[in-house]
Amino acid sequence: MRKVLLIFVALHFIGFFAASWFFCGYSPVQTVTFFLAPHPRDLCKTGEPIAKALQEYHKRTGRYPASLGEGKIQAPSTFFGPWEYECINDGRSCKLSNGDYRRYLFVVYWSPGREWYVDS
Repeated sequence: MRKVLLIFVALHFIGFFAASWFFCGYSPVQTVTFFLAPHPRDLCKTGEPIAKALQEYHKRTGRYPASLGEGKIQAPSTFFGPWEYECINDGRSCKLSNGDYRRYLFVVYWSPGREWYVDS
């Protein structure tokens, strides 16, 4: 019985990988990576120190930095790639994001006032 169950599970995964490649264009490695990747909401926790540093910079200077480098803010790399930062309206606002619609089917955003938002 155990052997039959093992064969069933193995065939299930092989069929799933084949379907993900055939219908979606994902390789088996991309499929496994997608399922082992952290949840997008976990990125909010990873990005929280960046958001706090941006708010502190804003409190000190009255504007948001033109770049994370200008604010001397370290942005850790994630499984989904580097954090992207955009200064808006000459520092009156900003946007922080991570993810990729085409590759991961979501993007996580942070902006002052709106806080965290997962767009999927």
